[in-house]
Amino acid sequence: REKNEREAQSKAEDFQRQIETLEEEHASAVQEGQSIQSKAHEDVADLSSQLERARSEYSAEQEGRVADNKEAETAANALKATIQKLEDAVAAETTARETLEKDADSQTLQLSQQVTEWRSAHAEAVATAEAEAEKLQES
Repeated sequence: REKNEREAQSKAEDFQRQIETLEEEHASAVQEGQSIQSKAHEDVADLSSQLERARSEYSAEQEGRVADNKEAETAANALKATIQKLEDAVAAETTARETLEKDADSQTLQLSQQVTEWRSAHAEAVATAEAEAEKLQES
């Protein structure tokens, strides 16, 4: 009976050591799991923060792009208006120049005709004066 008691006590001690070992392993595994979970929470928080920064930067870039597009559109419209004003000014100057050229051509033609008429009148007057001078000399 003593032998059975010793064997039983030995088995109980073995079981107790196994239980203690398992409890230590369990405690170690729980601690490791908690450490991994804590690290995972930190990683998730860090990634969430990075994601929020990236979204913020993206949003700022989009707003900047919209502002740049509006600025470019305003500049393009201003250039179009300036080009239109210049084209209108060139057209007005061209019309005015053409009108002046036509008027100058018309005046040149009139003056040429007048000069021709004055030359004819002068030639007639000279011829008449010469004819009268000859008549006076003959008489």
